[in-house]
Parts: sequence; structure tokens; C-alpha cells
Amino acid sequence: MSLKFFVTIILLCLSSILLLVSLYFALRSPKRTNTNIVRAHKGWGSCVLLLGSFLAFGGVWSMYYGTNGHLPNSIMEGIWVSLIGFAFTGLMLPSFTQWHEVIWDEEGLEGPNKQFGPTLRFSRTKLDWDEIVEFGQTFTLYNFVKSVSGEKIYFSPYSTGLEDLEQKIWESLANGS
Repeated sequence: MSLKFFVTIILLCLSSILLLVSLYFALRSPKRTNTNIVRAHKGWGSCVLLLGSFLAFGGVWSMYYGTNGHLPNSIMEGIWVSLIGFAFTGLMLPSFTQWHEVIWDEEGLEGPNKQFGPTLRFSRTKLDWDEIVEFGQTFTLYNFVKSVSGEKIYFSPYSTGLEDLEQKIWESLANGS
């Protein structure tokens, strides 16, 4: 058994698991029935998850059936393509969990308060409407609201349920000034 065989089997298993987990998160129905929730758009998010999974599978295929005929090069190219696919999917998967949801009501809003590169981290905070002093956008195109104390809540501009939240934020900013 060669190194190519073992690496191919490992990456094939990992990308299969990745595809199944991606499909689970993309197709599951949300448990909360609250209408004041901003969450990832299932259509666009599913496209990114499938793209990442196909890249992971494509990397494995490239390793096994490399077209250039040089074994070390086809293995490295396949590994890089697979890693890019795993990165796409790994960065998108948390958006389908409750950790990246923004929940709001008449008192305030609660959501993720830290960024990790091009995605959000799992820590959360709650802000009252009268604490909000700024509404903006980051370099990575996440919207945010900022409190007097400097705390921020981040959310994607490509989420569902965003229109009502943005209207409420603008009303809060207009009433606070």
C-alpha cells in the first residue's frame, strides 16, 4: 500500500463526512419559532457548503487521477484543493447553528460578538436598544451594531430576517440621538 492510497482514503472519508454534516445543517429545520431571528440564508449557504464539499472531493479525485503523471505533484495539488474545500465548508458551517443567529425583541438584541477572520466566533452578548450608538460594516462585509461600552454584535448582510432588524436598529438610533 502506498502513501497515495492512504492519503486518498483519509481525505475521501473526511470529505464524505464533511458532505453529510453540511447537508444536515443546510437542510435541518430551525428549532426556534421566534420570528425575530436573523439567520443564514439556506440557499446561498447551501451553495457554499456544496462548493466546499465538491472541492474536497475534487482534491481527492485529483490526487488519485492526477493528469500530470508526476505522483508527488498530483498528491500535493489534491491536498491543497481538498484543504481549500475544507476551509470553505468549515467557515460556513457555523452559520447554520444557533451560535450565529441574532435574536431580537422589544428590549434589545443578542448575537455573536467576536470575529475570527472571515467568520464569526461562538461568543455572544446581549445589548439593549438604548445602548446602541453605531450601525456599520466591517472589512469582511459583516454588519455590526456597537454599544456605548464598545461591545459589538455582528451579523451577515446575506441573512434572512434582516430587513425588520435593520429597521428596528435605525429606529433605535433615531430615538437615541
